[in-house]
Amino acid sequence: MQTITKEKLMLQPRLLTLLLLLTTAHCAYSQQKLKTATSPFKQVDVPDSVLRRINKAIKRQEKLPQNAFPVYIFDLANHNNYVFRDGIYSYKLSSPHAERRILIVHKGATTLFEGTHVNDVLREYLAYIEKKKLPTATTIRYLNIVGKHLQREYDAN
Repeated sequence: MQTITKEKLMLQPRLLTLLLLLTTAHCAYSQQKLKTATSPFKQVDVPDSVLRRINKAIKRQEKLPQNAFPVYIFDLANHNNYVFRDGIYSYKLSSPHAERRILIVHKGATTLFEGTHVNDVLREYLAYIEKKKLPTATTIRYLNIVGKHLQREYDAN
C-alpha cells in the first residue's frame, strides 16, 4: 500500500492552482482574439467614430434596414498599410453586390464620398479639393490614386 506523504499533499493544491491559472489565462486570451477577429481579411484599423459614420453611410447608400455585414476598409495608396492616418481609403460592405466607395482623411478630418461611378467620384473629388484647399502635390497624388481605383473598378465590371 502506498503512503501519502506531506510533500505530495502540498504539491496537489499548487498544481491545481497552476492548472486553473493557465486555463483562465487561455480562456481570456481566446475571447480577446475572437472579439477582434471580425473579418478574415487584414484591413485598416479604423477608429469607432469613423466606423459609425461609415456604417450610417452604407446603411443609407445600400438602403439597408440595418448593417448586418462587416465593412472592409483598405488604404488605396498602400494595400499593406493597416494604420489609419491621413490618406485615401476605400470602404465597402462585405456583400458581393455592394459598391466600393472612397474616403479621404486629411489633417484628421474624414470625408466620405457618395459616388461610385467615374463622373460622380471626380465631381466629388473636385468639390473636395476646392473646399479643403489641399496642397498641389497632395491633390495630384490623391488624383493619381483615385484614377487607379476607378480604373480597377471599371476593369472589374
